[in-house]
Amino acid sequence: MNVEKTVLVPLDPERTFALVTEPERLRRWNIIAGRIAAEVGGESRMTVAPGCHAVGRLLELDPGRRVSWTQSWEGRDEDPGPPATVSITLAPAGGGTRLTLVHAGLDEAQAAGHAEGWGWYLQRLLAVAAGRDPGPDDWDGLLQEADAAALADASLSVLLRVLRDLPPESLARRTPCREFDVAALLDHLAGSLEAAGSELGVTAADVAGIPAEDRIARLAQPVLEAFTQRLHEGTLASGQEKFLAGMLNNELLVHAWDFATALGRPLDAPPGLAERILELGQLTPELRATAGFDEAVPVPPDAPALDRLVAHTGRKPRG
Repeated sequence: MNVEKTVLVPLDPERTFALVTEPERLRRWNIIAGRIAAEVGGESRMTVAPGCHAVGRLLELDPGRRVSWTQSWEGRDEDPGPPATVSITLAPAGGGTRLTLVHAGLDEAQAAGHAEGWGWYLQRLLAVAAGRDPGPDDWDGLLQEADAAALADASLSVLLRVLRDLPPESLARRTPCREFDVAALLDHLAGSLEAAGSELGVTAADVAGIPAEDRIARLAQPVLEAFTQRLHEGTLASGQEKFLAGMLNNELLVHAWDFATALGRPLDAPPGLAERILELGQLTPELRATAGFDEAVPVPPDAPALDRLVAHTGRKPRG
């Protein structure tokens, strides 16, 4: 079965094509982070929601006109048959662009699910194309059964929204994280991600001179991909698994809180995320030293989970 959707995008074909092919723009409406193939035959991996990774191979790439790829879900699709395909075709129309999406090769249940999913995401795309923020995606229900890698996906999503479109003057603002201003905390977080990547055999990406959100996304994506793979394969030592799970989740979400506090921005964190990260366990002295976290600050046991999480890392909750 096929799912077909058509929308009129209020942008020209070139800018619409960028919205559906470039990671920096896909993050606005469709994905948390992604590794996107740049040439036909290349492989892509897109984190659409925590623990939900669409993987595939690029089949066609005609800039401004058409892109198509195979698509399956990492760790879920057991069918050895041909993978489903997604194609997006663009054509000038009515002062904008007619976008036609066809998701082919689905069974009946898959078609029903993808029809609903693509309807949701294309409405988010239209909001972005019109210059509006569609808001954070709604995946709080996925967190209850999420493992440490999926929780890290969620934490990264929260962090990247806080870092979006930082004005240059904001880099000098003080943060709650020891003596760091925003610029220094970005450097610290980048170093932590590079250290985690080194533990996992990941070579750090070249991120010199790019905006804060893109810098952290490019560093974090391969680290979380490798962590997910090693966690699911069971090839992490027990101490290494606990250290990386705690480091990645605490660094990403707690520093998101630091940045939001410094910048006066909202922290769009699902209610259950901080609670699940607290369930990963107490911070070890090694992790406190590595992450730059201070000794815990006392808070009432019935305080909100996010307050308890930031207090556990030495911060005084906003309330």
